Amino acid sequence: MKGVSGMVSDKARFRVLLALCSTGLLISILSGLYDKLPVLQALCGSVSDGCSDTAGVGLFGVPLWLWGALFYVLALLILWRFPEWMVFPAAGAFGIEAALAWIMIAMQALCVFCVANFFVVLLLVIFSFRKSFLWQMLSVSLLFFILAVFLLPQQNKGLSFGAPGGRHDIAARLGSQIVTEERLAQMIGHRLFELEKEIYRLKRDRLEQMIVDRVLQEEANARGIPLEQLLNEEVLPNVTPVTDEEVDDYYLANRAKLKDWKGSMEDLKVRIRGFLEQERRLNGLVKYARTLEPKYGVVVYLEEPRIPLMDVRIDGNYSTGRSNAPVTVVEFSDYQCPVCRSVHTVARRLKDHYREQVRWVFKDYPLRKHRNSRMTAEAARCAGEQGKFWEYQDILFSSREEFNPESLERFAVDLGLSGELFQECLSSGKFGEAVQKDLQEAERLGLDRTPSFIVNGRLMTGGLSFEQFEEVINEELGKAKDKSR
Repeated sequence: MKGVSGMVSDKARFRVLLALCSTGLLISILSGLYDKLPVLQALCGSVSDGCSDTAGVGLFGVPLWLWGALFYVLALLILWRFPEWMVFPAAGAFGIEAALAWIMIAMQALCVFCVANFFVVLLLVIFSFRKSFLWQMLSVSLLFFILAVFLLPQQNKGLSFGAPGGRHDIAARLGSQIVTEERLAQMIGHRLFELEKEIYRLKRDRLEQMIVDRVLQEEANARGIPLEQLLNEEVLPNVTPVTDEEVDDYYLANRAKLKDWKGSMEDLKVRIRGFLEQERRLNGLVKYARTLEPKYGVVVYLEEPRIPLMDVRIDGNYSTGRSNAPVTVVEFSDYQCPVCRSVHTVARRLKDHYREQVRWVFKDYPLRKHRNSRMTAEAARCAGEQGKFWEYQDILFSSREEFNPESLERFAVDLGLSGELFQECLSSGKFGEAVQKDLQEAERLGLDRTPSFIVNGRLMTGGLSFEQFEEVINEELGKAKDKSR
């Protein structure tokens, strides 16, 4: 096998290529484990956020890291059986790596794995180079470069081959970190959804008024009568009178809003009755107008915005319930958050009520403003190491003591745990990276408060009641039941 350098023997070149393919395979596998190993996240994060930005890149539904691993396995087979052919897979890989390098430059996202793999492939080209196949190598590299330029942006939203250093959708640069508009939209997705819902409501109300006005006027014209006569004949006779009980019920339900009323109770009830009668007439008018919509060819295309679903990573977190339960609730909480403590009672009721129908996953979200919050989260995991995570969690949420190493160890001993093992675990910071991983996940999802709950991808926040949870969980159970039919 005659290579670019005559000073390197075929046997030595074979060993170098074998080492390079093995190294490339290892890099590809480590890239695939990035989301699962905090140590890799810390390693890449110390350089830039490029690894997380490129982690989701794929081709034909297969992650790019897996394509890389398959390539190196194939390269090893070719090297073993047909070493003189190594020039072609190396050239093709270089074309793809050149395209990926261009992506990194354009996105200004430095990926440690990508850089390492680029140099591995570059060395593969150098040590497999054969002068007699120069033009064939260039052709193969160019072909794969063009394919990568065409396919990668098409199949991966957010990738761009614009001018290097260009802004594209970059919102800000924080040192070596790049914040894109797409990333911002992801982080505030739930807030944007609330705004979209409000915009939809305004559009819907205005559209409904336009439709009602149009179809009623069309019907009046078709009958050859004034609009007012049409309403008197078709709408008003079907409007039921407002009863005294309904007035009293409205007052009781809205007493807080009416506390500033300065007049008499009789005058207030007259106003309430007038308001309810007007509302009832409007509802009757809309109901009648809807019966006329098919007659006058009304078709509404305005769509209600769909709630954005969140994809939560739950590997390594404590959970209760069946792993294949139709509903998964992921709780992000802080043991020192007052609202979290109050909702914990609701959470326990829900777990008992739904049992095997709901899988409940807990993720730590210790807030910086709470002293020893992270240490407390680590303590719960140390208790979990001895099989008492949920019991220890109950103590933390119900306690009003100040959390410190002494009180946390005392809670463990009260549960019958080994105080020595617990203290050793807590003082070592063994679960610090695991808690940090949960915090990073909360940041990735754009969560900004505790408690936050994600029910089958749907975000719910704050001091929620049992009934509020029940409504959403039952809805998700219904969807699961419909899918199984």
